[in-house]
Amino acid sequence: MDNSSQQIELSEDQIKKLFLFVKSKYVRYVDVQYEIVDHLACDIESLMSEDSKLTFDQALTKTYSKYPISGFSNLKTAKEKEMHHYWMRVFRKFLFEYFKLPKIFLTVLIGWTFFQLFKTFGNPAVMIVFISLTIVYLYQAFKQIKLMKREVIEKYLVLHSYNSIHAAFGGMGSYIVIQLIFNSQEINFPSLIVLSVLASINLILIPVLYKSFPEYLKKELETKYQHLNIEIA
Repeated sequence: MDNSSQQIELSEDQIKKLFLFVKSKYVRYVDVQYEIVDHLACDIESLMSEDSKLTFDQALTKTYSKYPISGFSNLKTAKEKEMHHYWMRVFRKFLFEYFKLPKIFLTVLIGWTFFQLFKTFGNPAVMIVFISLTIVYLYQAFKQIKLMKREVIEKYLVLHSYNSIHAAFGGMGSYIVIQLIFNSQEINFPSLIVLSVLASINLILIPVLYKSFPEYLKKELETKYQHLNIEIA
């Protein structure tokens, strides 16, 4: 029997060496490390199976030489973009549910209510509504921080990119309040419509950001990332 054709499987110690190697190349996200190690392990096992004289270190050097001079940086950047786009698609899916039947009626009703409120009471009503929404967001954000510690968020790309999208949309209400404070002119009809739409979207975002979105994240961690044993709450 030709031993050179036997399928080689890396040992636990060799896998640990791969993790240390990948980490030494400035790949800080654990979930990205796992993905790169998986690719490296497959290539190394293939090389060592084809050539029985090839050592683990030689196979690693040969495999790593296939990557550009920047090492894993291009792959890491690509994964960051891919994960960012993924969470954007998930978030839009939840948000657009409110622009379909039957929830669209609720959206229109909320927008019309804000329109009438702003039309009747003017700038004070606008300020009160958006400040109230901002307070709710800050309160919910504080609860979110208690669920996910920063050191855990920074450890995994899946959590880091999720948190970035979450913070961007969650801060929209605060941004509008700041703009209103520094531009406290009487609102005209077009502004009235825009503010009514923004207020309704901000209100809709609360259950999306702090109920639907987190529940989806937990399911993702329990299925796709079960091997990482990520605990967020």
